[in-house]
Amino acid sequence: MKKYQVDLEIKQTYTVPVIVEGDFDDDKALAKAAASKAESMNHNRWEYQDTEYEVENCKELPEGLSSSHLKLLELGYPLKWVSKYTEEDAEAEVDALT
Repeated sequence: MKKYQVDLEIKQTYTVPVIVEGDFDDDKALAKAAASKAESMNHNRWEYQDTEYEVENCKELPEGLSSSHLKLLELGYPLKWVSKYTEEDAEAEVDALT
């Protein structure tokens, strides 16, 4: 069975009420003030709404990669490095990380 490495961009959507004061000439200025205030808020209190996934890149992986090789890829190691590791080297690298 073929294996693929898929790079996903993950975006989470939150809804949060933000109270701003002032006289704003347009919606853009109001949105900028609200965004600035939201940055200083406690993000753990925001109401989660949705998660979006967008595929950034997809490539078929070479055959013969062990579970340790795949774990290293999931941890963000580049394929060009991981594909050069022997199975023992990959296993030792995973062990060193855990």
